[in-house]
Amino acid sequence: MSAGAAGLGEPIKGPSALGDSPQRLWYLTRTLAVSDFKHRFFGSVLGYFWQLMRPLLLFGVLYLVFTQALKLGETVDFFPVVLLTSIVLYTFFAEATSGAVSSVIDRENLVRKIQFPRLVIPLSTVVTSGLNFGPNTTVVLGFFFAFGDEKGQPLTEPMDLGYRFRRVTDPPGK
Repeated sequence: MSAGAAGLGEPIKGPSALGDSPQRLWYLTRTLAVSDFKHRFFGSVLGYFWQLMRPLLLFGVLYLVFTQALKLGETVDFFPVVLLTSIVLYTFFAEATSGAVSSVIDRENLVRKIQFPRLVIPLSTVVTSGLNFGPNTTVVLGFFFAFGDEKGQPLTEPMDLGYRFRRVTDPPGK
C-alpha cells in the first residue's frame, strides 16, 4: 500500500454471501422461511387448503387425460402414485427455483437496509418451498397406502411399503 492509502484506515468490509457465522446464516434462513410461510397463509385457511389441493387437481386432470383419452397409464405399474409423486416433486422444484431466482430482487428493501449474508434470501425461499412440500408429501403417502397392490388390496404391513416403494421407483423393465 502507498503511504496515502495507509492513512485512510481499515478498508470497509462489504456484504458477503455466506457471512462469518454458519449459525447466524441458518438462524436467519429459518426465521425468514417461517415468517414467509406464515405470511403467505396469514388469516386464510382456504389458502393453505388450496396449497394441498392444487397438486391433487392437476393430478386428476392428468390422470384422466393419460388413462382415458390417451390410454397411456395402463402400462405403468402404480401409475396414480407415480403420477402424483412426479407432480409434487415438480411443483416443489419449480416453486423453489422460480422463487429463489427473483428473491433477492423481491427483497431489495431488506438487502439495502441491513447487512447480513445474502445467501439467506434464496435459501429461505427454498426452505419455504420445502415447508409446502411436507404436507404434499403426506398426501402422496396417503395415495401410496390407499392405492393397493395389483389386486387392489390396501397396504397393510411395513414390508408391503418397502416392496411397493421399490416397485414405484424402479425403472420399467427391471
